[in-house]
Amino acid sequence: MVKNRGYELYLKHHTDCYFHSTDEEIFFWINCNLLVSSFNKFFEAIKEDISINNNLSFIKSK
Repeated sequence: MVKNRGYELYLKHHTDCYFHSTDEEIFFWINCNLLVSSFNKFFEAIKEDISINNNLSFIKSK
């Protein structure tokens, strides 16, 4: 996964958590206390955001 600076800032802003990615793997440093339900919503938001970003990248590459 390519490092996505905008995505790092998004996670910092919305969850007080830090996201860092490299080409080989993804690391999450979660510096906040999240309830299980909030944690699930957090990952749902990530999946949706990745989907949106992928769609935008696809449109831009045309």
